[in-house]
Amino acid sequence: MNTFHHKYNPGRELVIDEAMVAFKGQHYIKQYMKGKPTNVGLMNTLYDNKTYACATTRPTRKEWPTELKFPKKLKLNRGESKSLQRGKVTATITV
Repeated sequence: MNTFHHKYNPGRELVIDEAMVAFKGQHYIKQYMKGKPTNVGLMNTLYDNKTYACATTRPTRKEWPTELKFPKKLKLNRGESKSLQRGKVTATITV
């Protein structure tokens, strides 16, 4: 691991590509990763460290803005987007 830190120096923009969708089904493999944040925990940690993040979510989420739940009602043309912001979170839908 020490070699990795000496060889790799991340730049200003860094992308984390990791699916962190909760699985509620049953599976025979049990994996415990101490300190691994949940999706919300990861976003909060990044924000607290002054790192902005972007994530894909479903419009059926409980906290998703009602105005953006039905994109066809917005009558947006292809390539157009609509954004709403509340606090430190911005929700955007693109058609």
